[in-house]
Amino acid sequence: MDSTNQIINAPENCIYLWPSANLAFPEMIAKLYERNDIIFKSVHSFFTSNSIFGYSSRYVIIDHSCSLTLDQIDKIFINNERVKNSSFVSLILDAKEYLVI
Repeated sequence: MDSTNQIINAPENCIYLWPSANLAFPEMIAKLYERNDIIFKSVHSFFTSNSIFGYSSRYVIIDHSCSLTLDQIDKIFINNERVKNSSFVSLILDAKEYLVI
């Protein structure tokens, strides 16, 4: 999958990791496809600022051209599992409001 398709198909309000500090291209693609909900970060800035803990309610998407360490991939995987599980719990709680017992 190329970067354009990854951006188009990214989950809403996600963080999208880009391999370099120059975010002009992904931001242009996002604007072209009206994906203004995506937050773009370079891999370096994302991990040096400990952003993984500040964005625990957002999925983190890795561009196909990024090079990450196994530790970085592991942190993103754990974050995305946490987001998925919290979304699932919210969905269950929302559904309970409509149940008649």
